[in-house]
Amino acid sequence: MARITNIQLRRSATAGSIPTTSNLDLGEIALNTYDGKAYMKKNVGGTESVVQIGSSDASASDILKEYAYVATSNQTTFSGSDANSNTLSYTPGALNVYQNGVLLKLTTDYTASNGATVVLVNGATASDDIQIITWWKTIGRGDDISQALGDGDGSTTAYTLGTDPIDENQTLVFFDGIYQSKANYSISGTTLTFSTAPPSGVAIEVVTHVGNFTTEQIVNLTATGTITGNALVGNLTGNVNGNVTGNVTGTVSSLNNLDTDNLSEGSSNLYFTTARARAGISAGTGLSYNNSTGVMTSTITQYADSNARGAISVTDSGGDGSLAYNSSSGVITYTGPSQAQVLAHISAGSNITISGSGVIAGSAAYADSDVQTYLSGGSATTLVTTGNVTVGGNLTVSGTTTTVNSTTLDVADKNITVNKGSGDTSSTADGAGLTIQDAVNASTDATILWDATNDKFDFSHPVNISHGTPVLKLTDTSSSATTTITLDGINTTIDSNGTDGDIIFKGQDSSSEITALTLDMSDAGTAIFNHDVKLGANGLVLANGINDSSNGYNLLKRFNAGYTQVGDHSNGFVVRDSGYSGGTVGIGTNSPAVSLDIGSETDALRVPNGTTGQRPTAALGQLRYNTTTSEFEGYADGAWGKIGGGGDSFGTISVSGQSNVVAEQENDSLTFVAGQGITLTTDASADSVTISNAAYLNPFQTDLYTSTSNQTAFTLSASPVDEDHLIVFIEGVYQNKNSYTLSGSSLTLDSAPTTGSEVVVHAVGNGVVGTGHIQDSFTGNGSTAAYTLSGNPATEDNCFVFADGVYQNKSTFSVSGTTLTFDANVPTGVVIEVIIPSLTEIGVPTNGSVTPAKISSGGPQWDTDGDVTNGQIVTGDVVATISAGSATSILTLSAGTYRSAKVIAQVTSGSEYMITELLLVHNGSTASITEYGQIFTGSAALGTFSATYSGSNMILQYTRTGSSTQTIKAEKTLIKI
Repeated sequence: MARITNIQLRRSATAGSIPTTSNLDLGEIALNTYDGKAYMKKNVGGTESVVQIGSSDASASDILKEYAYVATSNQTTFSGSDANSNTLSYTPGALNVYQNGVLLKLTTDYTASNGATVVLVNGATASDDIQIITWWKTIGRGDDISQALGDGDGSTTAYTLGTDPIDENQTLVFFDGIYQSKANYSISGTTLTFSTAPPSGVAIEVVTHVGNFTTEQIVNLTATGTITGNALVGNLTGNVNGNVTGNVTGTVSSLNNLDTDNLSEGSSNLYFTTARARAGISAGTGLSYNNSTGVMTSTITQYADSNARGAISVTDSGGDGSLAYNSSSGVITYTGPSQAQVLAHISAGSNITISGSGVIAGSAAYADSDVQTYLSGGSATTLVTTGNVTVGGNLTVSGTTTTVNSTTLDVADKNITVNKGSGDTSSTADGAGLTIQDAVNASTDATILWDATNDKFDFSHPVNISHGTPVLKLTDTSSSATTTITLDGINTTIDSNGTDGDIIFKGQDSSSEITALTLDMSDAGTAIFNHDVKLGANGLVLANGINDSSNGYNLLKRFNAGYTQVGDHSNGFVVRDSGYSGGTVGIGTNSPAVSLDIGSETDALRVPNGTTGQRPTAALGQLRYNTTTSEFEGYADGAWGKIGGGGDSFGTISVSGQSNVVAEQENDSLTFVAGQGITLTTDASADSVTISNAAYLNPFQTDLYTSTSNQTAFTLSASPVDEDHLIVFIEGVYQNKNSYTLSGSSLTLDSAPTTGSEVVVHAVGNGVVGTGHIQDSFTGNGSTAAYTLSGNPATEDNCFVFADGVYQNKSTFSVSGTTLTFDANVPTGVVIEVIIPSLTEIGVPTNGSVTPAKISSGGPQWDTDGDVTNGQIVTGDVVATISAGSATSILTLSAGTYRSAKVIAQVTSGSEYMITELLLVHNGSTASITEYGQIFTGSAALGTFSATYSGSNMILQYTRTGSSTQTIKAEKTLIKI
């Protein structure tokens, strides 16, 4: 195994001098204080040279780019040119999006998939700052390929690489772990040729940068020469100065600098010309075509009106009327039949005559005597029938007594009028009536008589009215008001059409007539009962002032004291009206103290219950039991919330990447456990838990020392957690863990370094919680090549192996799981140390330790008031106590610094609250304000906001209503001029 036994590191003695072979020892590394670069002297094949050891940093613009947009109201899509005229471009997955400084979450808060557009899930508010950070280069991507070329033999200069690096600048060459200058070799294709053959036994290792171009690595590509590839997928924007070989699938946006002179005409797809187009056209019948001018002419002769009219004729075949045609005017005329022609088609029947003028007259008529001769009574007007009589019109019966001996008297829905007889000389119409006889039993004859004295009809027997829908209609001839009684199926309807006419039910109570029930039609049919209304066999409804519970009925009582009671006087359900104690309900008490008073009961109150999906339309103060969450809940402040008394204590706590913490019963407690380097502090008065780190902030502390004579002890600037958190170098050579000890902040070396040696100690502090790396130490015994590591590095690229402090090439060992195997047994006494990077988690800075100066350029700044400045935006809070009744200034802004502001203000007055959102802007002399989205919990707003401009300041003022002291807490967002 080849290893370096003597490496020294020193500074160059003269500032600005470049070390040469004359002032450096072989294997010595020097740091030039002039250019800050390191140099090393080496010997290859007997030739000594000095090589530079260094690196170059990528500029910030090559790593990330920033795009800034100012949103309009409800804007969701951001693309194209930003506020700094930079056009948005990114690689999907390689960007961060911030809204007013708050990092948004991909897919939850926004989508970004096409490389040119970012779309927010929710529309932004006007003037929101949208900041997009994109990355274009990666660090430690892993495109480097490490290749061991074997050991040199002292004669071979050319070696074959496994990958074509294109250029020797894409390679790093090492001899036994020592970097080789590019001047010592050349590369052609995959052939690596050294100017001098590597010595025998020297291990040659080459790191080749693949150099594959990926879309995230190319922002702007300027290519001079020929670009060769199978395909270019995507858009090509810009000018191509050269030839494009291959097919283009897609569109070319512009060929303004090209014309047909730049393209050769083919044999089949020819250019379009006017002559070629005209030559391809021919004319058919009735058309002539000039292929020189491209004009086509019709040869068809048109028909004139006279030609068309002369081709039409009309024939009149005779009969009534006539038909004629005028070929000059083209008019066809029809003349209808004459009166004589019409009369010729009409003939008259018996007793009908038609005059010459067409008048039709009848000569047949029956006199009364003619009709009477057809009746059985001869000339008498008496109607005698033994069958049915059907009267199509009104039937009038006169005389004192008229008898109809008939089973059916059908008047076809007409009127029957009964007049008193001419022999009745009384002053009334009594006796005038209609007798309907029963031919079988005369005692059941029904006589209908009019009693003019009592103004009513008298019926000697019941009168049955039979019909499909029997209707009895009563009419008052003086007012034309009618009342009908109708039996429709099994329903009986009483209908009075008199305006506001009551329906009254009367009867005899003993010898007195009483009105039992009145239906008041002027009051929507209100039923007014004269006395009690009994409900079934066990209940009654009592009117005002009656208190009767002796009969055992359940009572509904109205007491003069102003309340209604169900049940007995002491334990009933009591409802007091709005004029008595504001309207209250009592259960178990007749003196409810609040709106609902069941305080005298000792059992329980059952509230509505249901699932989350069955919640009612929300309103403040609602209370229910949620069967989905097994909790009581109430609606307040615009949302449903848990109410104590049911369900789990803390429900379910979800932690990303971990199992959920679930409360299994009501009394479960949630316990916070502090890990290494974490301190938990509780404040019961503030209901808070504070999580802080237990040590200093800086995660990487470096101490530099120059050793004195025989010095072994060194005092560190801070106390590391343990020895594993130290990395120690003497003159640049790494020191194994077994070569020193640590006690607090005191580091003690096993042996003193040479006087004047530079000692560097790196301490990994508690800014990084856990072990910064895994360190294993072994001692060779001459017969062992395999060693077991305490952690799995996954790949040998994650291992740093040192033998007696000298770095070992990756080609000298292999890793499988936790087993490290060298190519050969490690010699006896050689100390092997293995370091595996294993960063676990970042700790929390100590309180008050982060300042604006510790944030990268362009980051937010803040002042002692907590106002945060990020570019042109300043955010902070405002707290004010309002005790004056006049307008009070709560925010004063310098008009020379700020143009506009947005304020969200919360106002508190006792148990009432108000929140509103305000926008302010000024033009240098006048301030304008608008207010929207105001919400208050009381009956009216607690006050008003206004803006004024005074003394080069824009001022936000507040005027309270009422006399109570009010508190304002507000969030402000200020935009600079």
